[in-house]
Amino acid sequence: MDGMTRRKLGMAATVVDFIKQQPPSTDAGFNALVTEMEGLVTRSDDVARQQRDGVTAQAAATQRRDELSRRTLRDQMRNLFRIARRTAATNAEFAGHFVAPPRLGTLSSFITEAKAMLAIALPQKDLLLGAGLTATALDDLQASIDEFDDETVRQHDAQHDHISARAELTDIATRCVELSRALDGYFRLQFAGNPETLATWRSASNVRGHSARHPASAPTPEPAPQPAPAPVQPSVSLAKEGGA
Repeated sequence: MDGMTRRKLGMAATVVDFIKQQPPSTDAGFNALVTEMEGLVTRSDDVARQQRDGVTAQAAATQRRDELSRRTLRDQMRNLFRIARRTAATNAEFAGHFVAPPRLGTLSSFITEAKAMLAIALPQKDLLLGAGLTATALDDLQASIDEFDDETVRQHDAQHDHISARAELTDIATRCVELSRALDGYFRLQFAGNPETLATWRSASNVRGHSARHPASAPTPEPAPQPAPAPVQPSVSLAKEGGA
């Protein structure tokens, strides 16, 4: 949520509070404006929470994907590669079918390598088990890949949620300003002979004089930028990995 949107929503909340302190009105048009303003202020609270939750969820999913790729998946792939290299020593046809986990590259290229390695390993499970692969290694690798994919979906959904919430807050803020202007004509006439109350109204409806309506989310934290992807190094074959 940008600063101007927060100030507009702060103005709207103050306007609603100001109106509640005034005697009830029987004017149907005035009351319709007030009801709409109150509804927008309530809605803005809900949407602001949605935006904060979306930002938090996106950051959490991004962090978990990073943990999986940097630690769990990389260790699982390295272990599988080493076992496969041992298997290739006695099974020539096995050589060259596995590659070492890439040290550089994007998360997308990394998970693609992991899926490719698993696809090659599954039909050769018995040979790999005979070379020392643990019984659950391939299942564990599959589970890590599935979790990575799930976190990717969560990341994209959360990003969509907080971006759409931010757009809705901007729209709500604009509508609140329009309603405030409509109410301004009513109050200028009503308080023409009451300069103190009119001054209070002018202060309440002045956007620039307001602080954030939702200070807990101001400014809206965005997920930490990811480093620029480096070129993916060519995959290392079983014969060339050396010392992995």
